Amino acid sequence: MAYKYLEHTSDIGVEVVAPTCDQAFAEAGLALFGIMTDPSAFRPLKEVPIQAEGFDAKSLLYAWLEEMIYIFDTTSLVLVKIDVTSLNLEGQLSIRATALGEEFDQSRHESRAGVKAITYHRMDFETSPGRCILRYFVDI
Repeated sequence: MAYKYLEHTSDIGVEVVAPTCDQAFAEAGLALFGIMTDPSAFRPLKEVPIQAEGFDAKSLLYAWLEEMIYIFDTTSLVLVKIDVTSLNLEGQLSIRATALGEEFDQSRHESRAGVKAITYHRMDFETSPGRCILRYFVDI
C-alpha cells in the first residue's frame, strides 16, 4: 500500500507516495474506495474505462477522484485494480485508465464512511525524480 490516511477533525485525508505519477494516481483512486469500504473483500469482475482532464495538476487530481465517486454513485462499483494507460501532465492535462471492480452488496460488504465530495482543502501535488506525492481530503 502506497497510501496512508490523514487525521482531520471533520474530513478524511489521503497521502499517496509512489515512484511514478501513474502509480500515485492509481493508488489515490484505490485509497478513495478504502474510505468507503474494505476493498480486499471485492473481486475484479467488471471492467470500466476512466478518464479525466484538468487545467493544472490539482484540478486533474480533483477530476480524477470525482470520476471515481461518479462511478460508485452510478454503478455501485468498487474498484480494486486501476491501470493508468495514459497520463499527460503538460499542456491540456489528462489521464486515462482501465479499472476492475465489483458491485457493492450490502449483504456481503462492509460499509464505512460515505464520501460526498473531493475538496481542494490542503490538496497537494509534488513531484521529484523517482517520486510523486499526492494529498487530498474528502468531505464525508
